[in-house]
Amino acid sequence: MIIYQHILQRRGQTTNCNYYKGVFAIIPNQDMMIYPFPAETITMRMRQVLRTGNRDIDDLFAYMMEASGKMIRPRLVYLTSSL
Repeated sequence: MIIYQHILQRRGQTTNCNYYKGVFAIIPNQDMMIYPFPAETITMRMRQVLRTGNRDIDDLFAYMMEASGKMIRPRLVYLTSSL
């Protein structure tokens, strides 16, 4: 919340602390200097690393990579590494 208020103040806007209390806000990348999540790069690298030479296991990994969902764990690692 403090970061959010600081960014709004830099923009010349004011905040009502009661309104923003307890609210997690996603701040645009340009303000926090966080680059977009490189999902394609991570997916490509995981495909390279997870090749085993065993066709059954490689087919299983290929299936998992196609249905990767939200990639929560890689996103958390990426976000915490930029702290």
